[in-house]
Parts: sequence; structure tokens; C-alpha cells
Amino acid sequence: MKKAVAAGLGAVLVLGVAYVGASAWAGHRVHAFYAAEIGQLQAQVPALKIQQQYDKGLWSATSRVTLQFGCEPKDVLRLTVIDRIQHGPWVGGTSFAAADIDTELQIDGPAGQELAKMLGGAKPLVAHTVVGFGGGYQSDFSSPAGSLQMGEGQLFNWQGLQARVNGRIEGGPMGYELSMPSIELVDVKQGLQLKFAGLKMTGQAEKGDSVWLSSGRSEGEIGTIEMSAQAPAGSPSHVQAFALALQRMKFNAETRIEKDLLHTSSSFTASGQVGKTKLDRIELQASLKRLHAPTYVKLMEQLMAGGMTCDEKLREANAKAMLQDLQQSLLQMLPHNPEYALDKLVVEFGGKRGEFSSAVGVQGVTAEDLKQPLPMLLMEKAVVKTELKLPVAWIEMMAGEASAQSSGKLPPPEMVSVMLDQYAAQGFIVRDGEHLKSSLRYARGELLVNGKPLSLGGGAQAAEAGAEDEEEDEEIAEAMPLAPAASAP
Repeated sequence: MKKAVAAGLGAVLVLGVAYVGASAWAGHRVHAFYAAEIGQLQAQVPALKIQQQYDKGLWSATSRVTLQFGCEPKDVLRLTVIDRIQHGPWVGGTSFAAADIDTELQIDGPAGQELAKMLGGAKPLVAHTVVGFGGGYQSDFSSPAGSLQMGEGQLFNWQGLQARVNGRIEGGPMGYELSMPSIELVDVKQGLQLKFAGLKMTGQAEKGDSVWLSSGRSEGEIGTIEMSAQAPAGSPSHVQAFALALQRMKFNAETRIEKDLLHTSSSFTASGQVGKTKLDRIELQASLKRLHAPTYVKLMEQLMAGGMTCDEKLREANAKAMLQDLQQSLLQMLPHNPEYALDKLVVEFGGKRGEFSSAVGVQGVTAEDLKQPLPMLLMEKAVVKTELKLPVAWIEMMAGEASAQSSGKLPPPEMVSVMLDQYAAQGFIVRDGEHLKSSLRYARGELLVNGKPLSLGGGAQAAEAGAEDEEEDEEIAEAMPLAPAASAP
């Protein structure tokens, strides 16, 4: 009997020691994660003042991290993140995990007071996180709804936020999903209203070695965006109220890093209405290619170190050196042929479709080229491409509306065809049935308009050659100025 009791007590003791050891191990692992994250942030954003207090016990711990933005006392913003951590393995007697964390955000100063007023004293942001023994975690965030009267006739309505994040404390991909019912800003006195409603977004992100760099992808939708503005009192009759409404918006974005080069792409589609004009479809695609990621990180760190210090004398002393450093960093990106492009902008309404695209970048920059002054380098190595295609009916419609609003000061719609023919004769546009087209190319110091070299200084000759009817030309010139004095041969 005594041996059985001793064996039982020994088993309990072993289990107790194991439990204490597991709790201590869990606490150590969570503490190490906090220390690594704060250390990286402080090292890469030195101008940000960070204060951390970590009170660690065997069964629990409390972390308080305060981030201070700004320099002047009246402008300082302090955000404090408070984490109350329960160590595993048996958290609160209800779940088996390495840690259970309750988080809240506190905002000090005037901003915090206004936020407390808006939310009725509720905490602006709270989260609950469960960390598994394998290092995986899941965090659920929420922010309450509230309203704030900001001034006479000014109202801000916030309907809260819900989000979920999951990943691993040692790093790697992080998944997230977010929903936000609506945000509304109303200014009765100025007749302004702006409202976003029905935001939903999901995605995955992976942080790199720097807080300034991450890769991943996201997608989502926005139910509606509404914007309206009344014409100011006493405005001329042609100044009218403005209204914009977009519906069924869908968007996605992707960022990836390949061989130290950053690439991003994004797209957006919607339908809606501007004033009384119904837009059947809006589509936008944009991209950034071949941005040298290490140089970009260095550039951001230079900006943070030199431009955000609270030491005014040091900031002024470093201003000139910082500008030189920034220019040098920008130059180091050029040999990688960076490019930003609005790959596609499509608008459809009235059964017609208009398209626009544009790209700007550099190509073929060598180490020897970097010795040149930047303006000369760009003149030689810059590459610009633009394409435009518009229905003639849109031009006639806009000309008619503009002429009506200006009491006939602009040309009537029947003059539009005459002017378009003259632009086409000068080589600035190409008439293609019911559409107008125009393209621009700049590369290796040469500018092409619709595939032909642009001859600067030839505009006067082209205008003179086309002025067979002096009275007609004077009428057109008075109605609408022509294009700049340049023409394609």
C-alpha cells in the first residue's frame, strides 16, 4: 500500500515538474518572440521611440510596449499595446496551448480622448490570441462602432472592424481576413458626404528581413463608395453639384521578390455613376517591375534616420547629406530597369469603350552611365509609352456639355469634327472609324507620336500650310486653342 502511494505521489510530482517545465518553456518562447520583434523594429526605425516593459512570471506575463510618434509635446502620439499572457500548457483550465494572450490598444493624449468620446469609453482595439505548442497562432481582432461630432455639422461614423490573423511566431507566411461594415464622413455645412461600405478582404503576407519589405497577395471587395458635394452658395450657374457612386468593386494585389527585385501588380473593377452618367464598367490594372529591394530598404532607412529625428539641429545638419544619400540610392536602382505602368484603364458607358495605358521607366543604365548628372541620364535612358483610344461620340458629348455650361464660349459640337481633322493633319491623333487613337513613345532621346518622329519647331509651318481659309482658322482658334506648336512631318 505504501509503495502504491509512493508511486502515485511520484507520478504526481513528475507530472507537476513536467507541467511547470512546460509552462516555463512556453513563457520563454513567447518572451523571445516579443524581444525579437521589438528589437527589429527599434533597429530599423531608430526615430521611433519605443518603451517596453515585460513582467514575466511562471504562469503568466504582462507586456507593455509604447510607441511614440512626433516630437513636440502637443503633437506627440503615444500608442501603448498591452498584452496579458497566460502560459500553457493548460490555459485557464479550458484549453491546451502554449499561451493565451489578451491584447488591448491604448492611445494617449488628445487623440485618445477624442477616440474615447467616439467609442463611448470602449477600447479602440482588442485581440485574443492562442499560441500552439508547434508555434502556430491565431489572433482575432475587433474594434467597436462609434460616432464622433467633430465640429459644427461635421460627423464621423465608424461601424467597427473584425479581423483574423494566423501564422507562426518564428515567421513565414501569415494569413488574414478582414471585414468592415462602413465608414461615413458628413459635413452638412459644406454639403459634403463620403461613405465606404461593405469592405471584405483576405490575403497572405510574409515579412522579409526588414519591416519595410514583405511579399504576398490579397483580394477583396467593397460594396459601395459614395461621394457627393453641393455647389457652394453663390456659385455661377455652370458650377454644379458633384456626385460619384461606385458599386460591386473587386480588387486584388500581389507583391513578390525574385532575385532581390520587387514586383507588384494590382487590379480593380467596378461599375457606377458620375453625376447623371452611368458607368457600365471601370477596369484598372497597374504594376511595378524590377525595383531593387535591398536599395529600397536602404532608402527607407535613410529617410527614417535622417528625416524623422526630433533633434532639429541634427535634422538640419543632415538635410544636405541626406538628399545626396537619397539621390545616390535612387541612382543605384536604375541599372535594374525599374518600371511603373498603368497597364490598363478601361471605361465603358453609353455602349462605348475607352482605353488608356502608360508606362515610365529606364532601360540599359550601366555603371558608367551613373556618373552622369541625373537629368542627362534620364534624357538618354528613360523610356515612356502611352496609348489612348477614345470614342468620337464621347468627345462630341463633352464638347456639347461644356459649350452649354459656358454659355456658348466653347465651340459647338458640330465644330468638333473640324478640329479633330486638324489635329489628325498635324499628326497628334489618328481617326479610326468611330474612335480616336494616339500613341506616344520616348526612348533613347527620341520622341515618336503615332509612330512618327516629332519635329519641334515645325508647328508654325504646318499651321501655315493648313490655313487655306483664314476666316475658318480664326473661328476655330477663337473657339479652342490648338495643340502646342509642334507637328509630325
